[in-house]
Amino acid sequence: MTCRLSIACALILISIAAAPAHAQNFVFGQATLTTGTTPVAVAQGDFNRDGVPDLAVSNSGSNTVSIFLSKPDGTYAAKTDYAVSTPGQIVTDDFNLDGKLDLAVAAGTSFAVLLGVGDGTFQNPLSQAIAATGLAVADFNRDGKLDLFVAGSASGLYLGNGDGTFTLSGANLGSSPTSTRPTSTVTESLTSC
Repeated sequence: MTCRLSIACALILISIAAAPAHAQNFVFGQATLTTGTTPVAVAQGDFNRDGVPDLAVSNSGSNTVSIFLSKPDGTYAAKTDYAVSTPGQIVTDDFNLDGKLDLAVAAGTSFAVLLGVGDGTFQNPLSQAIAATGLAVADFNRDGKLDLFVAGSASGLYLGNGDGTFTLSGANLGSSPTSTRPTSTVTESLTSC
């Protein structure tokens, strides 16, 4: 007899990183990308649904998220920037269940969701006022809608409403000491017998 147990876990990792306060070039194979000021995080996804992975970069110094659409020849189109105040960690998934990739961005005093249009562009950010430095995505309550675990000075689980918005599940986990604030999250599915 085989027994399976699947558990979705959100682990809070504590990390402190100093980032330079200037634009940087990242080299991916033969492509050099010029980001905004102080790039701090990157996410990959097929934002324009052409079968080629694209990139989203959080630039905390310029308060932008840059989208780089890739081309079949391995190069990237010029970036498109979206205004997000103090962006940090960035994750991608389909938060409004329309089959198009969206972005969620930890943004200091809030987290922002940019709903994907499907052609490589995004709607204006929807922000929720909760101090956020890290995000983890999973369907924690198994209702078919993606949820976010938010790490920050007041960490908590936000259940997805299926339209790109989220509702706090119960109370937040409280404020952390300012010297050891959780800044990132990880989800993992564990199976055991």
